[in-house]
Amino acid sequence: MILAQVMQGISCQRSTQSGNDNSSLLQADISGISTDTRSLKPGELFFALSGRRLHGAAFVKEALARGAAAAVISEELSNNDNDLLESDQVIRVPEITEALALASANFFGHPERELTLIGITGTNGKTTTACMIHQILNDYKGPCGLLGTIEIKIGNEKIPSLYTTPPAPELFAILRKMADAGNTGVVMEVSSHGLAQNRVYGIEFNTGVFTNISHEHLDFHKSLENYRAAKSLLFRRSQVSVLNADDLNYEYLKAIAKGLVISYGLSSEAADLDFRGEYLGQEEGGCKGCFNLYFSNQCLPVRMNFVGRYNVSNALAAVAAAYTQGIEPEKAARALEKVAPISGRMQHVDLGQPFLAIVDYAHTPDGLLQALSATREVVKQGRIISVFGARGERDSLKRPIMGQIAGRSADYVILTTDCPYGENPVAISKSVARGIEEVGGHYRIVPDRAEAIYEACKMAHPGDAVIVTGRGHETIQHLNDSDHFLDDRECLAHAIKTLHFSH
Repeated sequence: MILAQVMQGISCQRSTQSGNDNSSLLQADISGISTDTRSLKPGELFFALSGRRLHGAAFVKEALARGAAAAVISEELSNNDNDLLESDQVIRVPEITEALALASANFFGHPERELTLIGITGTNGKTTTACMIHQILNDYKGPCGLLGTIEIKIGNEKIPSLYTTPPAPELFAILRKMADAGNTGVVMEVSSHGLAQNRVYGIEFNTGVFTNISHEHLDFHKSLENYRAAKSLLFRRSQVSVLNADDLNYEYLKAIAKGLVISYGLSSEAADLDFRGEYLGQEEGGCKGCFNLYFSNQCLPVRMNFVGRYNVSNALAAVAAAYTQGIEPEKAARALEKVAPISGRMQHVDLGQPFLAIVDYAHTPDGLLQALSATREVVKQGRIISVFGARGERDSLKRPIMGQIAGRSADYVILTTDCPYGENPVAISKSVARGIEEVGGHYRIVPDRAEAIYEACKMAHPGDAVIVTGRGHETIQHLNDSDHFLDDRECLAHAIKTLHFSH
């Protein structure tokens, strides 16, 4: 594809001041799109994005030296850099992240126009809701792709995911592969970062789904208002919006939604809900959840492989999203019963030990509360021993809040290391501990995560529960000087075997 086709529909100017006629650049062959000089290949178009520590403009010369066909920079940068202005291979655009998304869509032939797109956003529940919708659509609408935090599914192919919402070049490459594989639709998680950074700019979603908003990512968004505004972008670009009426942000999102709004929730007081759920509790050792689904004056009992009120909310969102695609609630409910438990989401590790052992991804205050509440439903007489940490170089304001929640909801807390990155892990644990102390909870700090899990299992009596949260399916722990393999599920299994609890 030539550069003129890649940049079609994008307002841009040449940066050169040389006075030369450089129209030939627009006929240059473009072999790909890159934002990183370390992986850039000759013939690719380089976009100079702003990074966490360095700006891509600092690498424009390197990109061109490595064989980039051209480089794209923002107008505001080019006005202050004479070297860039003198280059015949530099293009200026008003908003570079928007240009990147549009150029990526152009380069891959606009696959988003060939697919029915369902996007899910929210602080918690995106992955579970996406998997539920994916199952329903595959059962009743034909082959459907899945793009989310844990993995990417294209037919029978499963690819580990590096992002909740990939950067635009990777995203449109995946969508192209899905369309070419014969997928008719795609269910994708849409993160607040992905929305704020314009990774999905230019895409119109057939259905946008909202789960909830709670304290998260304030290191990036700076305020809950900014966080909500980023989430709201999905519903400004969706033909139909499926919104959680139990969330405090429901009226705000309903007011800004572009098209039809379909509501769901568990509140018995909300008589005007399109889909309402009544949680009936857990059964079969706490591995299955039951609820009644109310819609159009009908009541439908549903059993699923998920527990807790919050998963009933996720299921309602999935049923409502399927309804927007013409799938009757009765069919959606049957498909829900087939959805397998999701890796690292309230995942039980059962080796015959006399206590519950659970791993969950909960890494936000609300997520931790929901996970501990769901555990308490099963462990009515025994103790809950909570093992978790907080991530480094992330939203530090939520740390004492999570401590308060654990201090109130668990009988004992072992604070440990999550992924500290460049921060001191013990200092992180102490900031969480302040919240536990404020509510009079009991805790200790065990920095080594595997040891912390072992100590929790060592403490457990018959009828207790050990719940390890924060990492879920993740298997790489990011430390200051290195990354290494660490799987909470394997650590739990090893501890249980070492303590001779297993059969």
